[in-house]
Amino acid sequence: MNFESETILGFLTGSVATIIINQIFNYFNKKTEFNRELKKIKFSRTLEISEKAVSYYYTYFSKVSEIKKSIDKFATTLKDLDNSQDGLFSIQKLIESNSQSLFDLGENQGFNINGVNLYFDLENDNDWNEDDLAKLLDCLAKTDHLNNELLFWTKEYEKYEELNDQRTAEFCISKTDEIRPTYIEALDEYSNLLSKNLTAMRNRIKKIREEIK
Repeated sequence: MNFESETILGFLTGSVATIIINQIFNYFNKKTEFNRELKKIKFSRTLEISEKAVSYYYTYFSKVSEIKKSIDKFATTLKDLDNSQDGLFSIQKLIESNSQSLFDLGENQGFNINGVNLYFDLENDNDWNEDDLAKLLDCLAKTDHLNNELLFWTKEYEKYEELNDQRTAEFCISKTDEIRPTYIEALDEYSNLLSKNLTAMRNRIKKIREEIK
């Protein structure tokens, strides 16, 4: 091989090597850039979903806090409540309103933040679990049943009062007195479960804030 051929071959070999090196460099450079962009997108998405989640949890926390205060007030005032139909109807209306508020909050807002579970591990059975939810639903059913019983016997009391049947009227009022302690106990249990739920929401907010830093 003459000098000229060696020169051409060396030039071509060098050029090919340069091209390969450049291709390898570009590949890793693009991969690095891709990973960087992916991290930016993931961080942006995580930040977006965390803001929605925290906003929702704060709204939920505020609403449940209001409901708990109402339940606590029910339990306190029920101890001294007169056996009037208006008083019992007022309690029933407030309980139904609070229950509907909880339902609407979950139905209308919860689906918007389901994606938060893709970015954060927020489940903690010690904070809140399916058993707690079942107990809460049982409490709602129990308080609703007891409230209806109170209303029934109150109506009966008022009916026999108008008929001047004092013996039956007194029997009806004794039935409301029997129901009331159980009703108060159910409200207290409901309040305690709401407290546990509030703690779970507070812990979720805290965990998201810590992980997003």
